Amino acid sequence: IKIAAFCSQLINLKNILGSRASASSLFDWLEGHTETNVFFSNLSFDLAQNRMLLSGTAKTSSDAGLEARILEQDPNVQNVLVGSMSGGAAGGWQFTMTVTFVPGFFESPSTPQPTP
Repeated sequence: IKIAAFCSQLINLKNILGSRASASSLFDWLEGHTETNVFFSNLSFDLAQNRMLLSGTAKTSSDAGLEARILEQDPNVQNVLVGSMSGGAAGGWQFTMTVTFVPGFFESPSTPQPTP
């Protein structure tokens, strides 16, 4: 019984470390897909739904639109939905986006690479 419990703990640890690598890969991917005049203030992702939720600020509304187009052009992205956009008090444009990836994107053992 103790051996089975130990094996279960090892499998759980492997799963946790594996998802941590996926998160690291996702940050690398996002860095390569971010427009110069855009920065993100919040990110969350739902592995079960293959979705990433982003909140950020763009210098102009055109920059926010360009960011959505950059994300949409990646073959690993199934859909980009701009949820809201409004002018910020300190300038810039606040926005939210939902990025839906193709099935299996988060399960890939290799690091997703930015597309040129």
